[in-house]
Amino acid sequence: MPGPVTVDFYFSPASPYAYLAGTQMMKLQIETGCRVDWYPVSARAIIKAAGYDIEQAVPHSGQFRPDYRRTDLARFARLYGVPLRDYKDVVMPNPPRLALACVAARRFDAGQVFARALMKAIFVDGVSPADDAQIGRASCRERV
Repeated sequence: MPGPVTVDFYFSPASPYAYLAGTQMMKLQIETGCRVDWYPVSARAIIKAAGYDIEQAVPHSGQFRPDYRRTDLARFARLYGVPLRDYKDVVMPNPPRLALACVAARRFDAGQVFARALMKAIFVDGVSPADDAQIGRASCRERV
């Protein structure tokens, strides 16, 4: 008899959409019996490797306009019944560093717990993870 299905969840810890999706992973596991493996990535690094300059890009669709994103994110948070703070005041000077911190936590079998706590600190508590010490403190706050 085959084992449970494994879902690979690739996420950027600097993404509010990843935070929202992450809040649904436990429910997915419970409802389906699957296992979810969390894989941190740097969305900015992927975008850059694809040849796009995020700073110079002209939005081709509404999803890239800040006003649309705030509305869209608020709607998903309401749909999922989870808290989400407007993250416009959160400073993330080095998003790839957040992904690396999640990779390190994963190597110590704490990847999902660390990622959930880090994203909660950023997108619910409004913590700005400006350096390694702040990233560590953010992940040690109350667990999600």
